[in-house]
Amino acid sequence: MNDIYLHQFKKGLQQIHWEHADLVTPDAIALHWNNFVQECQGVYAGSVFDFDEGIVFRSMMEKILEDRELRVYPSFMDFVDTVHKTDNTFSALTVDARAGEFWWERALLRDTGPLYKEQIQLYYGIVFL
Repeated sequence: MNDIYLHQFKKGLQQIHWEHADLVTPDAIALHWNNFVQECQGVYAGSVFDFDEGIVFRSMMEKILEDRELRVYPSFMDFVDTVHKTDNTFSALTVDARAGEFWWERALLRDTGPLYKEQIQLYYGIVFL
């Protein structure tokens, strides 16, 4: 990975107030998102609060993905492609069911455990069959 790109990437993270921006790499961010999506596969056993933490993380990622200055770096475009592949996997696991600016903010999981279903009904008034 190009040192100049990595410096610019971290600079972009600092501009959006990403916590520990100086310690984070594009690969670590993409891996964290991918790990979250993997946890959502199968019957999701977490709570809606755990799920929403992943959604907030993805929304923060969008701020760096929109950085036009980074698009000149091939490594950044690889990062974008990796995130979008993970997005496609996540999209297949979800339904558009609540308010939000971005599609992932509107997403709720299709296949969930009882805790998540109960919390979705309680907090969003949505009943899963």
